[in-house]
Amino acid sequence: MATKEYTLTITEVVDGIFEPVTAGTYYLRVDPFSSNTYTGTHSGDGVWSFGVVADGIYQLWDGSAKVAKFGTRWIGDESIATYIHVDGSSTISANIPMNSFKFTGLGQGSNDDDSVTYEQLTNLQALCALLAEDNYFVGANDFSGGSIIVPDGYTAGSSAAASQNYVDYYIASVVTQPFQESTLKRRVIVGGTAETNKVYLTVQTAVASCTTPTTDKRYIIELVSSGTATKFISATTNAATMVNYVDFKGLGAYTNLILGGATGSASLTKYITMTNLIIWLGNGDITSARTFQNFTFKDCIFYAFNDITFNACKLYNCYVYQGAGLSVTLTGAAEVMNCCFMQEIDTSGITTGFVANTSSEVSTGYTMPDDPTVE
Repeated sequence: MATKEYTLTITEVVDGIFEPVTAGTYYLRVDPFSSNTYTGTHSGDGVWSFGVVADGIYQLWDGSAKVAKFGTRWIGDESIATYIHVDGSSTISANIPMNSFKFTGLGQGSNDDDSVTYEQLTNLQALCALLAEDNYFVGANDFSGGSIIVPDGYTAGSSAAASQNYVDYYIASVVTQPFQESTLKRRVIVGGTAETNKVYLTVQTAVASCTTPTTDKRYIIELVSSGTATKFISATTNAATMVNYVDFKGLGAYTNLILGGATGSASLTKYITMTNLIIWLGNGDITSARTFQNFTFKDCIFYAFNDITFNACKLYNCYVYQGAGLSVTLTGAAEVMNCCFMQEIDTSGITTGFVANTSSEVSTGYTMPDDPTVE
């Protein structure tokens, strides 16, 4: 704080000689130099007194004109090595008491060594306070590693961490359609999970679900293979189980279907198409010759442990395996094409049917596999 009177000797050059200035109106103006702060009084011999002057940066003015040679300088009792010029050509190298002073007019820095303004500090404090709370982002925010927390309405990239609202919004926007299936189709999956009018665990329950099938309303039951040669699907008591116009199709390898049962009839007359099945006619299940009538078999393999008759049946691309001494009889309007029979076939009973591209007695001594008898 200034406690001493400030005096200044003012001279001018006259004919090459410095002469004291004894007349005039001189003022000191403190930063920002917009008005006169202290008025000078000539004390004699060019010495001008401005009274006790507060510490600060000043300019000398002659009336309304700045005295350029005085410059801009520090006046005060406290020691300062230098003062800050507007052009920044000087630096402070002294201890400056800042208890009652502040820097004003600093620009916002953009480099490592630049100044930081009060506004920047205030914004930083506000951001830190927000990060300590539950946050709701309104724009795409980048984090280290390129990860982005995505707000509502933005599209997430491959490295984005989506908000719960965004996930809910995205899921709600996805339009899904249920898997469509014909109402005339059933599947049998042994050991699966039953679904009404879709999936059943046995052939019997699948057939029972087919309501009023007709020639114009045929059902199809898909038998899903277990993929294992020793696993079998059973259709026991088949005279009651098999229903007209309910067809069967095997899916996958080793779709083994046992047709028969202790209470089943030796003969079966149905309008049924069977496709891609391995059909077992076990000796323990069918104790006498089996007769099929009106069936259509496509791409099927038969293992018949007794004689077998096809009356008015259609067989396309089928193989019929039988042991030695057994036979196959074709009667009525039977149609057989591209088939193979291990034993002799009797075609004398065919009336309006035909046999084409078919061989028989391929192996009269063929040995049958084990009979998969239903217990």
